[in-house]
Amino acid sequence: LENLTAVVPHFGVLSISSNGHHEVVGGCSPSPPTVVYGKHAGAVTRLLSTIGGLNVTTVSQASQLRVASARKLLWASLLWLLTNSQKTPTVEKVHSERKEEVRLLVRELLPA
Repeated sequence: LENLTAVVPHFGVLSISSNGHHEVVGGCSPSPPTVVYGKHAGAVTRLLSTIGGLNVTTVSQASQLRVASARKLLWASLLWLLTNSQKTPTVEKVHSERKEEVRLLVRELLPA
Protein backbone atom coordinates (compact mmCIF):
# COMPACT_ATOMS: atom_id res chain seq x y z
CA LEU A 1 0.00 0.00 0.00
CA GLU A 2 2.97 2.37 0.30
CA ASN A 3 2.92 3.22 -3.43
CA LEU A 4 -0.84 3.53 -3.70
CA THR A 5 -2.73 6.81 -3.99
CA ALA A 6 -6.48 6.47 -3.53
CA VAL A 7 -9.39 8.92 -3.58
CA VAL A 8 -12.88 8.46 -2.17
CA PRO A 9 -14.75 11.25 -3.97
CA HIS A 10 -17.71 13.18 -2.72
CA PHE A 11 -19.82 14.51 -5.55
CA GLY A 12 -22.03 17.56 -5.23
CA VAL A 13 -25.61 17.02 -6.34
CA LEU A 14 -27.21 19.37 -8.82
CA SER A 15 -30.50 20.89 -7.87
CA ILE A 16 -32.65 23.29 -9.85
CA SER A 17 -33.37 26.40 -7.80
CA SER A 18 -36.56 28.40 -7.87
CA ASN A 19 -35.05 30.78 -10.45
CA GLY A 20 -34.30 27.87 -12.81
CA HIS A 21 -30.50 27.86 -12.36
CA HIS A 22 -28.54 24.78 -11.37
CA GLU A 23 -26.98 24.95 -7.93
CA VAL A 24 -24.71 22.48 -6.20
CA VAL A 25 -26.26 20.92 -3.12
CA GLY A 26 -23.58 19.46 -0.91
CA GLY A 27 -20.67 21.44 -2.30
CA CYS A 28 -20.27 23.59 0.80
CA SER A 29 -18.21 22.93 3.93
CA PRO A 30 -20.84 20.87 5.83
CA SER A 31 -20.71 18.30 3.02
CA PRO A 32 -18.65 15.16 3.45
CA PRO A 33 -15.13 15.75 2.17
CA THR A 34 -13.37 13.96 -0.64
CA VAL A 35 -10.84 11.71 1.14
CA VAL A 36 -7.31 11.19 -0.23
CA TYR A 37 -4.73 8.64 0.94
CA GLY A 38 -1.27 7.53 -0.10
CA LYS A 39 2.03 8.40 -1.69
CA HIS A 40 0.77 11.36 -3.75
CA ALA A 41 -2.02 12.42 -1.39
CA GLY A 42 -0.53 15.88 -0.83
CA ALA A 43 -0.36 16.69 -4.54
CA VAL A 44 -3.85 15.30 -5.22
CA THR A 45 -5.28 17.23 -2.26
CA ARG A 46 -3.73 20.49 -3.48
CA LEU A 47 -5.03 19.89 -6.99
CA LEU A 48 -8.59 19.09 -5.90
CA SER A 49 -8.85 21.79 -3.25
CA THR A 50 -7.02 24.63 -5.00
CA ILE A 51 -8.04 24.15 -8.61
CA GLY A 52 -11.25 22.20 -8.06
CA GLY A 53 -12.44 24.11 -5.00
CA LEU A 54 -13.43 20.87 -3.27
CA ASN A 55 -13.56 20.08 0.43
CA VAL A 56 -10.70 17.56 0.73
CA THR A 57 -9.26 15.66 3.69
CA THR A 58 -5.98 13.77 3.57
CA VAL A 59 -5.75 10.65 5.73
CA SER A 60 -2.53 8.92 6.75
CA GLN A 61 -3.80 5.43 7.56
CA ALA A 62 -5.36 2.80 5.33
CA SER A 63 -7.96 2.11 8.03
CA GLN A 64 -9.21 5.71 7.69
CA LEU A 65 -9.54 5.20 3.94
CA ARG A 66 -11.57 2.01 4.52
CA VAL A 67 -13.96 3.90 6.83
CA ALA A 68 -14.41 6.67 4.23
CA SER A 69 -14.98 4.05 1.52
CA ALA A 70 -17.63 2.23 3.56
CA ARG A 71 -19.38 5.53 4.30
CA LYS A 72 -19.37 6.53 0.64
CA LEU A 73 -20.68 3.12 -0.47
CA LEU A 74 -23.44 3.28 2.12
CA TRP A 75 -24.37 6.86 1.15
CA ALA A 76 -24.48 6.07 -2.57
CA SER A 77 -26.50 2.89 -2.04
CA LEU A 78 -29.04 4.46 0.30
CA LEU A 79 -29.54 7.54 -1.82
CA TRP A 80 -29.92 5.45 -4.97
CA LEU A 81 -32.51 3.29 -3.23
CA LEU A 82 -34.46 6.22 -1.78
CA THR A 83 -34.38 8.42 -4.89
CA ASN A 84 -35.73 5.65 -7.09
CA SER A 85 -39.23 6.13 -5.79
CA GLN A 86 -41.90 8.55 -6.89
CA LYS A 87 -42.15 9.79 -3.31
CA THR A 88 -38.68 11.40 -3.20
CA PRO A 89 -37.08 11.52 -6.66
CA THR A 90 -34.18 13.81 -5.66
CA VAL A 91 -31.36 13.63 -3.13
CA GLU A 92 -32.42 17.01 -1.81
CA LYS A 93 -35.92 15.70 -1.02
CA VAL A 94 -34.55 12.56 0.63
CA HIS A 95 -32.44 14.72 2.95
CA SER A 96 -35.31 17.03 3.79
CA GLU A 97 -38.25 14.61 3.91
CA ARG A 98 -36.89 11.17 4.89
CA LYS A 99 -34.22 11.88 7.52
CA GLU A 100 -35.55 9.33 10.01
CA GLU A 101 -35.70 6.59 7.38
CA VAL A 102 -32.12 7.36 6.33
CA ARG A 103 -30.95 7.22 9.95
CA LEU A 104 -32.66 3.84 10.51
CA LEU A 105 -31.18 2.37 7.32
CA VAL A 106 -27.70 3.56 8.26
CA ARG A 107 -28.05 2.02 11.70
CA GLU A 108 -29.14 -1.28 10.14
CA LEU A 109 -26.57 -1.44 7.33
CA LEU A 110 -23.43 0.16 8.77
CA PRO A 111 -20.91 -2.49 9.79
CA ALA A 112 -20.20 -2.54 13.51
